Amino acid sequence: MAIEIARLQLNRHASRRAHDTSRHPRPSPPPPRPSPLQVTLDLALEGSEAHITWRSEAFGVKRTPLTLRYDSATLPVVLRALNVLQIPSYPNPQTEELRHAFTFSAAERRALANVRLWERERIPADASRRVGVELFHALGPDGEALLQQARNAASTNGQSINYIMRLPPEALALAMIPWELLWDDRWQQPVLIRGNMVDSLERHIDLDMALPPLRPAGSRLHALALTPRYGLTNEQRSEERAARRQSWDALRAEGLLTYDELDLITVPRVNDYLRDAPRRPDIVNYFGHGSYRDGQGVLWLDDGMGGREEVSTAQLAPLLGGARLVVLHACESGAVRSEGGLLTGLGPALSLTASAVVAMQFNVSTLAATRFAEVLYDQLLRRRQSLQVAVASARQVLFTESSAASTCWYVPALFLRARAFQPLFLLTPEPPALDEPAPSAHDESVPSKGPAGTTGTPAGVPVVRLPSEHVNRTALRRELLAAYDRTRLSLLCADISERLRQARVGERVDLDIVGGDKLEKIILNLIEYLDRRGWLQHLLDAACALEG
Repeated sequence: MAIEIARLQLNRHASRRAHDTSRHPRPSPPPPRPSPLQVTLDLALEGSEAHITWRSEAFGVKRTPLTLRYDSATLPVVLRALNVLQIPSYPNPQTEELRHAFTFSAAERRALANVRLWERERIPADASRRVGVELFHALGPDGEALLQQARNAASTNGQSINYIMRLPPEALALAMIPWELLWDDRWQQPVLIRGNMVDSLERHIDLDMALPPLRPAGSRLHALALTPRYGLTNEQRSEERAARRQSWDALRAEGLLTYDELDLITVPRVNDYLRDAPRRPDIVNYFGHGSYRDGQGVLWLDDGMGGREEVSTAQLAPLLGGARLVVLHACESGAVRSEGGLLTGLGPALSLTASAVVAMQFNVSTLAATRFAEVLYDQLLRRRQSLQVAVASARQVLFTESSAASTCWYVPALFLRARAFQPLFLLTPEPPALDEPAPSAHDESVPSKGPAGTTGTPAGVPVVRLPSEHVNRTALRRELLAAYDRTRLSLLCADISERLRQARVGERVDLDIVGGDKLEKIILNLIEYLDRRGWLQHLLDAACALEG
């Protein structure tokens, strides 16, 4: 049977990994921290009505209305106001281009005044907070109560919160909104800034299409830095390079990272590099300029003659596709606007070809982008935190460090490709320390006990996250689809949750957390969810127990 064969393949591979690591013992890792509380928000637009389906261990599954004060005519003006507010010289234009950017028509001024975003002939300095409060109240009393319930549960258990926002491609108006800006006026703080807890928000484009499996975390990465000459001073390029290299050079010295930096960034030069490079980069870091115009997002590359070439989403997808992480330190690289579709934005579109994209929803200053990159890579690579935690930590730093940067803390947005929701690591994290020492990895005679006396992985053999070639995922999915309905899948999830509890993992698995409407999609999500968390062994053992 496919499940039995896959289980044996996993055990053999896990045993080899355990023996290999025993030859080179690693330092004791720090004690485990509580896993983040996951709160999934499925946004939907049905006609003129919007709603959110909430999923979390804190309250189960709930559906609430979403009532936006900003109509289709007002929302683009509000977004433009937030964009202008990111320019440090506002409201005093220093160039003719800025004078044009700072000018609002009479109709736009009236629209902003109606939502309290135009006072004394300018956008008020606290406009971002006011918009955040409006977005918070758009959740309605029921939505606000669910949010508070989740935050209370997380605080009681000492957990951070991972907000997972699923956006259907047809709900463009909902995707345009900077949800990272949600602001709870009762406590006078942003929802994502909760004391010293690092709460994260990630965006998923919920497309009905097959997605290739994510590459697992590894032990050695290769990165590519793209910093065009056009539009940047030598000082800006040097500051960005110094901040990024602070973590990159340390990892290179440890043998964990190699990287290349391209100077003149033309499309032919990037193409030639990718064709000749011995391996495609795991990380692509772009630091430069971007914009959203004529219904699509573009990055500015060099044209080789001292000018710029605007490169569209369609052109960038084959260039940057396949990377595990694309970081775009460029204005409006994470934006979507009403004149285009959701996938015309660089961040959403590239997240379909790269595993993850970090992009900027609005203008961003060089100072803020440089500081964000410094903290992001320190957390993600040197400290081996998940991408979600790394982005949230950098966001928190921007919020706290200066009044100038505090207006842009919500600008970075994280787009992820996977349907199964889990922390995304680029470097293999240290395994959590257990209170009691595990039996020797060489002792395969001591079986681990599962529910009802079933036998699982030999004690001491770690549950590892495997490359897809070690398990026939297609055969496994086909067999589960043939043998399981929703009721049996619920029993399977309960068995897996019990095995996780016995393994001292403080999380559970159920169909609501996994997500999916049709049975085939639920099974696909379940396999991906468990595989990328390193829990596929528990699925195979539980399925074999139910069959036996």
